[in-house]
Amino acid sequence: KLSPDDNTIITFSPWVGLFGEQWRAKAGVRATFDNNKLGTNSHFYPIGHLSYDIISNYVIPYFEFGGHLEDNSYGKILNENPWATPGLNVLNSSHKFVLKGGVKGNMSPRIAYNISASYSLVDSAYFFVNSLSQSNDFFTSTFDVVYDNIRKKEFLGELTFAPTSSIKIFAMAQFTSYTMQDISQPWHKPNLLSKATLWYNLQDKILLKTSIYYEGKRHVKLLNGSTTEIDGIFDVNLGLEYRYNKRASAFININNLTANRYHLWYLYPAQRFQLMLGVTYAL
Repeated sequence: KLSPDDNTIITFSPWVGLFGEQWRAKAGVRATFDNNKLGTNSHFYPIGHLSYDIISNYVIPYFEFGGHLEDNSYGKILNENPWATPGLNVLNSSHKFVLKGGVKGNMSPRIAYNISASYSLVDSAYFFVNSLSQSNDFFTSTFDVVYDNIRKKEFLGELTFAPTSSIKIFAMAQFTSYTMQDISQPWHKPNLLSKATLWYNLQDKILLKTSIYYEGKRHVKLLNGSTTEIDGIFDVNLGLEYRYNKRASAFININNLTANRYHLWYLYPAQRFQLMLGVTYAL
């Protein structure tokens, strides 16, 4: 943990399971103890899973319920938002109840799918808001967090297609609906995420990866207390790697191929075009 405040999380998850040729069932409890500067908190979450293979891996409906404590370490926060206020401590979020159901399986030996819907109750969910940070008589725009207890609905669809052993295509779309308790909007959180990725492997010598990413509009809170909305994100990336042998390779990565000017975070636009070249060598 990179912040000055220590945080220790201990979790025990005893469970029992019953498994048949076509079905699986599991039940238990997750006990989590969170020790931080505010004291020690105990959290108890259910563990439940039930699935049944109706048609030989082609149609597998499943049902899950549970919960967990989300460890919001400083390292994790910086990885999510590099412009977070230095030394920012974020409370851990308690996903106290998560109910999920869906259907997964294989349409064919080369096509797999997963469709699910979930409903969650989350305490101390965090959202980034712009702030001013002073250092050496200069003010810089950084991000603090605000908290709310929320209800979250999520719908997810995933599809994997591997027409040959050398080609793999993955596509997903996720829609999220937030019901807030105290704050008006889920700041900097999009309602829609979608992504498509293609991998091509030519005899383990040439590896190609291309991806298309879309993220919907996001509400943001301004320094004066008013609100606005920033446009969504559309990004196309391309990567190519040549493996000379098991130790040496060369690569080229092109990010934001369409040179779109979008904001990852409010007041922090992404680079229009980025090209990276490099070599790797393993001893």
